[in-house]
Amino acid sequence: MDKTKWTSIDSYLAAVPAEARASLQQVRDAIAAAVPDAVEAISYNMPAFKYGGRVLVYFAAWQRHCALYPADASAVDHFRQALAAFDVDKGTIRFSYSLPVPVDLIASIARYRATKSRPARRGAGG
Repeated sequence: MDKTKWTSIDSYLAAVPAEARASLQQVRDAIAAAVPDAVEAISYNMPAFKYGGRVLVYFAAWQRHCALYPADASAVDHFRQALAAFDVDKGTIRFSYSLPVPVDLIASIARYRATKSRPARRGAGG
């Protein structure tokens, strides 16, 4: 990826190769379905979903894999056993383009993160 400043997930996806785009679209769809109230965003120049004013997850395309960044080490710890088949380093979860995207696992991670990021409450009168 070049140094373009992305303004939307759609513009990001349009710029990646077809194989990466297909995988990232599956990631996007899994997150959106798992946490319907989450809002798409670009944060740190990567596609992200926010919920309750906080980033749930980031995701990105790389040359040989797509990556999911759960934005919280507790998510990686919580799903450590399910993530054993994947390349995990610190807060980065890598999914090879040559394998099916683990959409159920991604959805579970997104739901888990949503339970940790409660929506901001509106105060009385404002």
